[in-house]
Amino acid sequence: MSREMHMPNPLDPPATGPLRFAAQVLFAALLAPSLLAAQDPVRDGPARPDGLRLAGVLGGLEMTAADSAVQAIVDRLDFESYKELVRGLTRFGDREQGTERNARAIDWIEEQLRGWGLETARVHYEYTPRGAAEAEPREQVYATKVGSEVPGEMYILGAHMDGRGGGEAANDNASGTALVMEIARVLASPDVRTARSVRFALWNNEETGLNGARAYVEQRASLQGIEDTAGSGRYPEPTWLGMIQHDMMMWDHGNPVTHEQALDADVDIEFQLASEKAQESAALALALLNSNRMFATDYPAVVSNAMSNTDSSAFQDLVAAVSLRENRRLYETGNGANPHWHQPTDLYVTFSDRDFRLGFNAAQTTLGTVARLVDGRIVAGR
Repeated sequence: MSREMHMPNPLDPPATGPLRFAAQVLFAALLAPSLLAAQDPVRDGPARPDGLRLAGVLGGLEMTAADSAVQAIVDRLDFESYKELVRGLTRFGDREQGTERNARAIDWIEEQLRGWGLETARVHYEYTPRGAAEAEPREQVYATKVGSEVPGEMYILGAHMDGRGGGEAANDNASGTALVMEIARVLASPDVRTARSVRFALWNNEETGLNGARAYVEQRASLQGIEDTAGSGRYPEPTWLGMIQHDMMMWDHGNPVTHEQALDADVDIEFQLASEKAQESAALALALLNSNRMFATDYPAVVSNAMSNTDSSAFQDLVAAVSLRENRRLYETGNGANPHWHQPTDLYVTFSDRDFRLGFNAAQTTLGTVARLVDGRIVAGR
């Protein structure tokens, strides 16, 4: 666990509800390191290609029938498909907001989502560039897997598709956008059913101050849970149950930076302690942590409580909100842990298969979590 994690008084009365109870378990675990023994490498068990042995860190848990059903969905994630989606996004360059390459990338993203059979829509908003006298139109695309039983409730999976720096914005943030798209590809399969809805949001204007995510919240928060027509079962904006953001997924090379991936590379899960929904967000973070252990194949996860400078911040006072990334934003990325951040060197060819594998493990972590939360399952004969 990260040293910034707040530890409330374990003698306080327990809160009610499953999410609040889960958050209490997370906080209690911080006071009882034995509960987190799964995060400690052991000597026996299979080794990764880099020689690390992670038995007892990842896997090794006896699965229930429900776990096995989720595993069947997670197994449909494809590493080469993830890499190809990153490559496809980098062909548009850095996709800086307001440019033709940004607009073409949005069209391409929507084309992929529709090709998988998902319903898509766009959010239109205005943004005033620095130094400009007038606002300019901007837009972003999202898609929805409609729940078969409770379509009026949903989890949002997000990533920003815009970049900057003059390179290809491969890591920041083709890596997160491709992650959300790869999960969308899997859940869009006609034989995958989810009880609740899942929305895949590819934000624009993150690099200018989270403007796209903020526009979404401003325009759509008040629409939650309202049917299109009474009795239709169609909800343009299902009620938000949680928001999971993905931003920069592939470069965990330590600080000070080395050319090789750090031996303790991991998936960082962050929530914001100073938010209205801190306890609910902590519970969602715990669900991701547990899902990582069960469904991720190569890299463990850790949790910290200082989420910042990412699109989930727009949601943190309204609903459980977390961010997955390669490094903690404030303490590592913000202190130079990634030398390619906003640089021309943020190119597809910069990253090794190990780096892509780190992002892919984050996809396994998120899909395992969400499939559980929305009661995802593969239905025979579909």
